[in-house]
Amino acid sequence: SGTMDVTQTGDNNIMRLDNHGDNNTMSAKQETSNAEMDLEIDYDNNTVDARQYCHAGAACEKDTMVLNIFQGNDNTVKMGQGYKITSSGSFSAVDSSEFGGHDMDLYITGDGNNVILSQRANNTATEHFMDVNIYSDDNTVHAMQQHNNDKSLTLTINNDDNDVSINQQKSGGSQTATITLSGNYGTDLDLQMGTNNTTSPGTYSLTQNCQTVGGCSVSVTQN
Repeated sequence: SGTMDVTQTGDNNIMRLDNHGDNNTMSAKQETSNAEMDLEIDYDNNTVDARQYCHAGAACEKDTMVLNIFQGNDNTVKMGQGYKITSSGSFSAVDSSEFGGHDMDLYITGDGNNVILSQRANNTATEHFMDVNIYSDDNTVHAMQQHNNDKSLTLTINNDDNDVSINQQKSGGSQTATITLSGNYGTDLDLQMGTNNTTSPGTYSLTQNCQTVGGCSVSVTQN
């Protein structure tokens, strides 16, 4: 059993929804053109809210969103392209000059994850990419890449009880973050780059294996 709520407005949109589990709730919305969305859930009691937005008609680029929750129960995932999603999970705003050009991919193996991912841009020169893989339980992730061009993020979590928030936003050139977290204890990570509209590239790569009893805490800010 499960629930699918699907809305498509615009031209040349493609949506594929596949539910193999019980008591899953999928909400998928595309208010755009030329977009593609793939959502697949293989286990039970998962809630997914995925939305893509672009108001520019035929000028909209191919927003692509792929979700695959495999061997995972009780996960809550919100994914938005052309939207800003706050840390509380609210789809708070759309980009009034959105031309798309994003890409997003998520794969979860494990239970009880709470993941929020959003990207948006306000010109035609956008290249936002996001690849998030979570293989364990009880993680909270909020990654937000906001407007204008070049952002890229690859995040892999292999541990329990992580709390990760990444914010690459505002105008200008590239910000790239490649982060891998693993270990047997909780990890807190807060990364912000380009928060003051900088045009300078910010590149960061972190690999962390935390074995301390109290967990690990990392805070990085590049303005």
